[in-house]
Amino acid sequence: MLAFAWARVQKFGTPFGTLYPIGTVIRAVDVVRNRVRMAQLREVTLGRGFPLERSMVMLVTPDRLLIWAATRHPRRVGELLGEVPQSRIAAAKIPFSNSGPWRTVRLWLTDTTRVQFQVDATSSDSFVAALDKSGTN
Repeated sequence: MLAFAWARVQKFGTPFGTLYPIGTVIRAVDVVRNRVRMAQLREVTLGRGFPLERSMVMLVTPDRLLIWAATRHPRRVGELLGEVPQSRIAAAKIPFSNSGPWRTVRLWLTDTTRVQFQVDATSSDSFVAALDKSGTN
Protein backbone atom coordinates (compact mmCIF):
# COMPACT_ATOMS: atom_id res chain seq x y z
CA MET A 1 0.00 0.00 0.00
CA LEU A 2 1.29 3.44 -0.93
CA ALA A 3 0.53 6.67 0.90
CA PHE A 4 1.68 10.24 0.32
CA ALA A 5 1.49 13.05 2.87
CA TRP A 6 2.69 16.57 3.51
CA ALA A 7 4.14 16.70 7.02
CA ARG A 8 5.65 19.18 9.43
CA VAL A 9 7.18 19.60 12.85
CA GLN A 10 5.18 22.07 14.89
CA LYS A 11 6.73 25.40 15.82
CA PHE A 12 7.02 26.63 19.38
CA GLY A 13 5.09 29.78 20.26
CA THR A 14 4.72 31.74 23.46
CA PRO A 15 1.15 32.94 24.03
CA PHE A 16 0.93 36.52 25.14
CA GLY A 17 -1.71 39.11 25.82
CA THR A 18 0.16 42.34 26.19
CA LEU A 19 1.06 45.55 24.38
CA TYR A 20 2.09 45.26 20.73
CA PRO A 21 5.76 46.33 21.20
CA ILE A 22 6.27 43.69 23.88
CA GLY A 23 4.51 41.11 21.71
CA THR A 24 6.93 41.90 18.87
CA VAL A 25 9.88 41.16 21.14
CA ILE A 26 8.27 37.90 22.28
CA ARG A 27 7.74 36.83 18.65
CA ALA A 28 11.37 37.67 17.78
CA VAL A 29 12.60 35.53 20.68
CA ASP A 30 10.33 32.69 19.53
CA VAL A 31 11.80 32.87 16.00
CA VAL A 32 15.32 32.44 17.40
CA ARG A 33 14.23 29.63 19.74
CA ASN A 34 12.52 27.82 16.84
CA ARG A 35 15.64 28.03 14.66
CA VAL A 36 17.81 26.65 17.44
CA ARG A 37 15.26 23.92 18.24
CA MET A 38 14.98 22.86 14.58
CA ALA A 39 18.76 22.71 14.18
CA GLN A 40 19.00 20.47 17.25
CA LEU A 41 16.09 18.33 16.06
CA ARG A 42 17.66 17.85 12.61
CA GLU A 43 20.92 16.72 14.18
CA VAL A 44 19.33 14.33 16.69
CA THR A 45 16.86 12.76 14.27
CA LEU A 46 19.47 12.32 11.55
CA GLY A 47 21.69 10.52 14.07
CA ARG A 48 18.82 8.18 14.98
CA GLY A 49 18.07 7.35 11.36
CA PHE A 50 14.70 9.12 11.13
CA PRO A 51 15.40 12.59 9.67
CA LEU A 52 12.84 15.33 10.36
CA GLU A 53 12.55 18.83 8.96
CA ARG A 54 10.14 21.72 9.61
CA SER A 55 8.27 20.99 6.35
CA MET A 56 8.43 17.56 4.75
CA VAL A 57 6.93 15.27 2.16
CA MET A 58 6.59 11.61 3.15
CA LEU A 59 5.90 8.66 0.89
CA VAL A 60 5.13 5.19 2.23
CA THR A 61 6.16 2.33 -0.06
CA PRO A 62 5.88 -1.40 0.68
CA ASP A 63 9.50 -1.50 1.89
CA ARG A 64 10.28 1.93 3.31
CA LEU A 65 9.22 5.42 4.28
CA LEU A 66 10.88 8.09 2.13
CA ILE A 67 11.28 11.60 3.56
CA TRP A 68 12.00 14.77 1.57
CA ALA A 69 12.39 18.37 2.69
CA ALA A 70 9.68 20.64 1.29
CA THR A 71 9.14 24.31 0.77
CA ARG A 72 5.94 25.63 2.32
CA HIS A 73 4.76 28.23 -0.19
CA PRO A 74 4.23 27.01 -2.85
CA ARG A 75 4.50 23.39 -1.82
CA ARG A 76 7.43 21.83 -3.62
CA VAL A 77 9.52 18.77 -2.96
CA GLY A 78 13.15 19.48 -2.09
CA GLU A 79 16.09 17.24 -1.30
CA LEU A 80 15.76 13.66 -0.09
CA LEU A 81 16.46 13.65 3.65
CA GLY A 82 16.50 9.90 4.06
CA GLU A 83 14.57 6.68 4.20
CA VAL A 84 13.36 4.49 7.03
CA PRO A 85 12.84 0.77 6.42
CA GLN A 86 9.29 -0.41 7.11
CA SER A 87 10.78 -3.12 9.32
CA ARG A 88 11.90 -0.38 11.81
CA ILE A 89 8.36 0.93 12.31
CA ALA A 90 6.46 -1.02 14.96
CA ALA A 91 3.24 1.03 15.21
CA ALA A 92 1.66 4.25 14.00
CA LYS A 93 -1.19 6.09 15.69
CA ILE A 94 -3.17 9.31 15.55
CA PRO A 95 -3.37 9.96 19.32
CA PHE A 96 -6.07 12.63 19.25
CA SER A 97 -8.77 13.74 16.89
CA ASN A 98 -9.26 17.32 15.79
CA SER A 99 -10.91 19.26 13.01
CA GLY A 100 -7.89 21.33 12.03
CA PRO A 101 -5.80 21.07 8.88
CA TRP A 102 -3.03 19.05 10.62
CA ARG A 103 -3.22 15.85 12.67
CA THR A 104 -0.56 14.60 15.05
CA VAL A 105 1.00 11.23 14.17
CA ARG A 106 3.10 9.14 16.55
CA LEU A 107 5.36 6.38 15.33
CA TRP A 108 6.94 3.78 17.58
CA LEU A 109 10.12 2.27 16.18
CA THR A 110 11.37 -1.20 16.96
CA ASP A 111 14.22 0.24 19.08
CA THR A 112 11.61 1.86 21.43
CA THR A 113 12.13 5.32 19.95
CA ARG A 114 8.98 7.40 19.54
CA VAL A 115 8.71 9.99 16.76
CA GLN A 116 5.96 12.60 16.61
CA PHE A 117 5.10 15.02 13.80
CA GLN A 118 2.03 16.41 12.06
CA VAL A 119 0.48 15.27 8.78
CA ASP A 120 -2.12 17.06 6.68
CA ALA A 121 -5.57 15.93 7.75
CA THR A 122 -6.73 14.87 4.28
CA SER A 123 -4.13 12.12 4.00
CA SER A 124 -3.51 11.30 7.67
CA ASP A 125 -5.75 8.21 7.89
CA SER A 126 -4.32 6.51 4.81
CA PHE A 127 -0.77 7.47 5.87
CA VAL A 128 -1.15 5.91 9.32
CA ALA A 129 -2.95 2.85 7.94
CA ALA A 130 -0.05 2.24 5.55
CA LEU A 131 2.49 2.38 8.41
CA ASP A 132 0.65 0.77 11.32
CA LYS A 133 1.61 -2.84 11.90
CA SER A 134 -0.23 -3.32 15.19
CA GLY A 135 -3.63 -3.51 13.51
CA THR A 136 -5.27 -1.50 16.29
CA ASN A 137 -5.40 1.92 14.66
